[in-house]
Formats: sequence, structure tokens, C-alpha cells
Amino acid sequence: MFKESTNLGVDYLSGLYHTVVVKDMITRGGVNDPQAMENTMRFVFDNVGNLLSPNRIANYMGNHYRKISSRTIESFLSAAVNSFILYGVNRFDIKGKELLQTQQKYYLVDVGLRNVLVAKGEQYDIGRILENVIYLELLRRGYQLWIGKTKSGKEVDFVARNKEGVLEYYQVTETMRSKETRERELSALRSIDDSNRKFVITLDPEKNNFEGIEQMNAMDWILGI
Repeated sequence: MFKESTNLGVDYLSGLYHTVVVKDMITRGGVNDPQAMENTMRFVFDNVGNLLSPNRIANYMGNHYRKISSRTIESFLSAAVNSFILYGVNRFDIKGKELLQTQQKYYLVDVGLRNVLVAKGEQYDIGRILENVIYLELLRRGYQLWIGKTKSGKEVDFVARNKEGVLEYYQVTETMRSKETRERELSALRSIDDSNRKFVITLDPEKNNFEGIEQMNAMDWILGI
């Protein structure tokens, strides 16, 4: 029963993806190279939560498939965003309070869609999938979202502005139990010198407070516990 339900879910997502691809991204988006577009989407799906640029993706395509211009990659990404397959998130200079023009992150409208294009044997990065889930929940709550860059050049997963215009900062990682990971996630938030709330969302069951930085379990945070 469970296996059958799982297969039905995968079949549904596969059908949804290919319907959207055929009807929206190819037909309405004017895409005239479906195979190149699918290869691009496979790379982006596999790199959810990583900083990407059209040039980086074009270089990967040239090395692994065939050469595609960065302008063509831009058109594929735009078609995917306009078809609500992907969300693009810009970078934000926290100190300078301005948007940065280079690189974006992309998140899937449904993390299950990743299984349609990414081979099951490839590494499944739980941390990046969790980041996608947290992004969707923040979006559902009505936050405006950016990828943060601190004055020291460190990355903050999400700079989130709520409906009242107040900023919050979020780091997302599978676990904080190793000293190296804990220092990496906390150091970016510690380098922000304002008094807005700062969170680290993990799959660890415990809650902690690191001098005002709140560590929370992802499910507790989603449920508001």
C-alpha cells in the first residue's frame, strides 16, 4: 500500500512537471531547445540552495553536455520562474541595505519535483532540501526574502522581512552538533550588528540559545511550538 502510494506521488509530480514544461516553459515561454532546457533544470534542481549564475550554469552545460550561451540559460530560468516551477531569490547586502546584482539562489515550488529529474543514486543533501522547505514556509507566512551577505562576506541563508517591515535572519542546516558546523552557522549571524531576531533552524530535537541566536527544530518552528 505504502509503495503504491509513493509511486502514485512520483507519477503525479512527474506528470505535473512535464505538463508545465510542455505547456508553459516550451510553448508559452518560447523555448526551442527542450533537451537543453531539461538539462539546465536538472542542474538547477540538483543545486537547490546553492548560489548560481547563468555563466556558471552555462559553463557546466558546456563541460557536461554541449555549449549553451548564458543568455539562453537566462531565458530558461525566466521561463521556469514565470511557470512557478522555481522561485529566484536575490542577494542582499545587510550592511549596505542594497540588492546585489550577482548570483541568485533558486528554490523549487515543491521539493518532490527534484526526484523527477535528479537520479536517485545522486547525493541527497538533506540540508539543502530543508532549506527549500523553510523558504516555502517563510513565503507562505508572507515574508519578503533575500539571501544575506554580511559585512565580513559571510552568507546568511535568509534575510526575511515580515508584514510589519521588521527584519529577521535565518540559517538552515541539518544539524548543529559538530563544532565546525555550529561555528560556521553562528558566525554569520554574529557578524550582524543589529538587534533583530536571529534563528538557526535544524533537524536536531533540542532548542538552544547562543547569546540571543535561537536554535529551533524545524518541525517545532513550522508548527509554532
